[in-house]
Amino acid sequence: MNPVISDFNLPEYLKSSVSLLENEAVFLIREAALTQERLGLIFNGGRDSLVMAHLIAKAFPKQEKKVTLVYLDTGYHFFEAEEKLKEIGEKYSLPILKVKLAKQTGQIDYASNDQACLKVQRELLDLTIREAGFDGIYTAARREDKHPQLISVEEDFKNHKIWDPLPERWQPYQSRSLHDGHHRMYPIANWSEAEILAYMESQKITLPPIYFAHERIVVARGDRLYDLESGANRLYRGEVPREILVRAVAVGDPRSTDFVPSQATTIKGLIRELTSRWGERHLADETQQPRFQIRFS
Repeated sequence: MNPVISDFNLPEYLKSSVSLLENEAVFLIREAALTQERLGLIFNGGRDSLVMAHLIAKAFPKQEKKVTLVYLDTGYHFFEAEEKLKEIGEKYSLPILKVKLAKQTGQIDYASNDQACLKVQRELLDLTIREAGFDGIYTAARREDKHPQLISVEEDFKNHKIWDPLPERWQPYQSRSLHDGHHRMYPIANWSEAEILAYMESQKITLPPIYFAHERIVVARGDRLYDLESGANRLYRGEVPREILVRAVAVGDPRSTDFVPSQATTIKGLIRELTSRWGERHLADETQQPRFQIRFS
């Protein structure tokens, strides 16, 4: 059992942890590129994909490999994500490929059937990857993520068992051929969210402001808060909008992105909140673990 977090000097731990994780990720990015010719990075403008773009730039400082940013355009987005896409493309000289999904997913109601939308998005993403000729796709999935693109098509994963990124299964470059014609690579599979944030601060990577506490009009559905300012969501009968201090959990499609109450206005504040609450993307069940866990490996 891991000791409690309060037994550790958290800032010093994170400093030592992220440098090791950076070395590992850069190594994995380079190793994958040795056997993959046309490379892409699934990019949504969020913290994890920002870190991945930064690591790719470190892995190929002379642009020995050109990695394309693959951006899923559902027709609904936070403007912060679009701004980051353009900014990162220019900063690291990375080409951009937009996958337009609006026509195929626009008629599906996320509030009642978000799994149907995600299924359509996955299928169209795979089709675009094949048509564009990618043989290697980097993803920004972390070890806490339950991400639909990480669900295996194998029989033992048919009930949506969460992908298990154990190093002994995923080396030498943490890749698996889940899809016809290309590999998916997971260089930051061993990172926690707190380590992502600590790395961003150490590297001066700017977070979109939507990740920090701000006043926003939202609606509560069950135990989740949804945005009402982007125009992607509508109120249903009996629902009451509220303007409260919140931050975004991610910057994906506004129809499925959670917001949580927050007071954090800095990255350090975000880390403090993450270490004192349950994981924000995890299902609420008896196996749920804290968002941040001390690493010893």
